[in-house]
Amino acid sequence: MGINRDAMPVQLPLHELANDTEPFGEPLAEQVALRLEEGNSIGIRKPGYCGMGMEKDDYGDFLYGN
Repeated sequence: MGINRDAMPVQLPLHELANDTEPFGEPLAEQVALRLEEGNSIGIRKPGYCGMGMEKDDYGDFLYGN
């Protein structure tokens, strides 16, 4: 059972979200990689929480950290 992403935002129980294993696809991964290769980083932080993010380092490796 996949989630109809066109109908978002929808409040779903966590167990339904955990069961959604539909991949986002190669086009999204390519867009993320392109932005990281351009020197951008992707991150989020909240008060009381370190956060998480992605970037590409000087050696050409894609990094994810939290």
